[in-house]
Amino acid sequence: MKEILIINGSGGVGKDTFVGCLSRFKKVYHTSIVNPVKELAKQAGWDGGKTERDRKFLSDLKVLIDTYNDNNYKSMEKVMQDFRSGIIDADILCIDMREKFQIEKAQKDFGAKTVLVKRDAVAHIVSNIADAGVFDLTYDYVVEKNGTIEDLAVTAQRFLAKLEFPYDKVIYVSHPFQGKEENLREIESIVANLMDSHPNYLFLSPVHAFGYHYHSLDYNKGLKECLWLLARSTEMWVFGDSESSTGCKAEIEFCKTHNIPYSIFNTERSE
Repeated sequence: MKEILIINGSGGVGKDTFVGCLSRFKKVYHTSIVNPVKELAKQAGWDGGKTERDRKFLSDLKVLIDTYNDNNYKSMEKVMQDFRSGIIDADILCIDMREKFQIEKAQKDFGAKTVLVKRDAVAHIVSNIADAGVFDLTYDYVVEKNGTIEDLAVTAQRFLAKLEFPYDKVIYVSHPFQGKEENLREIESIVANLMDSHPNYLFLSPVHAFGYHYHSLDYNKGLKECLWLLARSTEMWVFGDSESSTGCKAEIEFCKTHNIPYSIFNTERSE
């Protein structure tokens, strides 16, 4: 796993805390595009404060540097290159980055994913350009930091699972089988069309997962395997003549009993 994450959020929402929670589970290298700005600001007398006056000073100084030679982004390019080449030994590179144009450039140049950290108890800061523009971007992920540190750790763990398994939904494809080759081919055609039209979904075919022992396994045991897979899916889509299929009807009843969303389609509508 090698991922570059751009972390953003209003001042004080807990961006560093979230990254710290990520580091409980993965090796994380954390940096910020304003680090070079802070070093220069210290030479000008900045004492490390985080008041709105301090934030505006850093923001204005960063804009001057960005306009003059874009050195702030160039310094992050070097970090990202070192991470990609393995010089930086980490699973995840987290970069605090604020301005929309630089975030979009990092997405394009390095395939970085964007994360917005939000906290209801913290008011949106608008006294400087960096904080004021936080919500001007559509993010890949939004993290809510409203509970305890341990709550955030659980959120971080779920976030990593989502990062490693980048599907919006896991769809269980229900279709009559009855051991027939023509049904197998029809399911393959349906799933192929679904994959083309819904690239962000993962489609699971129980016929392809368990159909190899359809003729040798007790029917109820085989159905139990299918329902095990269905229980781990986001929802179920039903195709074919489900009303004449004992298996399809059992799967629909399972969805009703376990509150799993399902939809019934005509095969002609599978595209």
